[in-house]
Amino acid sequence: AADFPNLNFTFVRNDIYYKTNYIYSMCLAREYMNDDLVFLHGDLVFNRKLVHDVLACPDKNTGTVNFSKALPEKDFKGRVQDGKLLEVSIHIFDEDCYAFQPFYKLQKAAASAWIGKVVEFIHKGEDRCYAENALNEIFPALNVRAFDYNGYYVDEIDNVEDWARVKEEILPFDE
Repeated sequence: AADFPNLNFTFVRNDIYYKTNYIYSMCLAREYMNDDLVFLHGDLVFNRKLVHDVLACPDKNTGTVNFSKALPEKDFKGRVQDGKLLEVSIHIFDEDCYAFQPFYKLQKAAASAWIGKVVEFIHKGEDRCYAENALNEIFPALNVRAFDYNGYYVDEIDNVEDWARVKEEILPFDE
């Protein structure tokens, strides 16, 4: 905290986390998400340079894809056309789909639009799906550009085995 004296945290508790997906947590936190955002899933691990370069990227709205990596079976893929993200899902495997990690930089307008859709989903009782399901309904209008994370380290930790692997793999990236 000494390096960032003006940095403050607000924790929002989701008492039903065990039966909802993070779309519900996002809805609970919506009043604090009223500015430009860097939005990412809590299980992501990435090197420092990725954050720096995403923030420095001239594109106002970005999501991270890897145009070189093989498509994952169970994890997110992003549909990209003309450099623009149009869909994020675990179920898409088409030629215009690429490995995707949920690390977004969004201007306030795009973030607000997504949060608005999230709230609609929650009001319809859809609280177990990914927040990307709500995002997909408005993705084409948001002009979210694909940021290629090839050459950076980005992975997720779902279990102890992932943690052991990731803590070794990331070391060369931030030396």
